[in-house]
Amino acid sequence: MLPSKYRLTKQDFDILKSFKKKVFSSDDFTLKIYFSDFSPSRFGIILSSKIFKKAVERNKKKRQIRYIIFKNLKFFQDGLAIVVYLKEGVKEKKIRFLEESLNNFFKESGILKQC
Repeated sequence: MLPSKYRLTKQDFDILKSFKKKVFSSDDFTLKIYFSDFSPSRFGIILSSKIFKKAVERNKKKRQIRYIIFKNLKFFQDGLAIVVYLKEGVKEKKIRFLEESLNNFFKESGILKQC
């Protein structure tokens, strides 16, 4: 489970509108990366009801994404607010394929610390 200090709140989403952002997109995800003063970085996950009609299915997929983020928390840079939008492509994917593609997407976007 992703601890609450790493999650974006409803108030944070309103605040983020004034920050500078970068957008990255793939077949499965869209990342909006806001350069904020949050320390540690915070994450938000958005999944439309158009993709999954049932809330149970949406929540399950969000839990899977939170777990992937939780496993990689030590690698993320500080001072970011990252919003992950899930697209139609995630519907049929198992968690191991989601993890692989999301980790590659994080590397491509440059939000991981340099080791």
